Amino acid sequence: MSTEGWSPSRRTLLVTGLLLPVSACTQPAAPRPPAPDVGLRAAAVLRERDLLVLYDRALAGAGVRTDALAALRAEHVAHLVALGEVAASSSASPGPASPGPASPGPDSPGRASPGPASPGRAAPQPGVAALRDAETVAAAAHAEAVLGASRGLAGLLAALSAAEAVHASVLA
Repeated sequence: MSTEGWSPSRRTLLVTGLLLPVSACTQPAAPRPPAPDVGLRAAAVLRERDLLVLYDRALAGAGVRTDALAALRAEHVAHLVALGEVAASSSASPGPASPGPASPGPDSPGRASPGPASPGRAAPQPGVAALRDAETVAAAAHAEAVLGASRGLAGLLAALSAAEAVHASVLA
């Protein structure tokens, strides 16, 4: 039997014609839930923004360690840049323009009365203990978020966690 000159039978054409539309009918894909990174990244951004607010408050009442606090605050702006929250040229509410705060009155909130300082170390300013605690909490939260993140975000969150832990030790 030669296939030269073979043409499909009417039955083959009918079956093929019926199967094509059936195979093309599929249900629309259900919308995908957002990737876990979206929520993890948003939570990391919120933690960084909360830390920036705390740094701004501490800088408003800071005295001796203004430069150190401003440097740590700048690192949190860099964290937001790394998270894709702000552009590298932006500074996410830059904070005080000058390193020294305006002189608040003696009854201003956030100003502690000078107490005894340990030798070689200035007495902690108001808000520094809160900053240290917030940095410790943020370090733990970033570290926990690593477990549910994609490889790319996990590396960033691990780096942020390490940075927050270092910040807490600097503030100790």
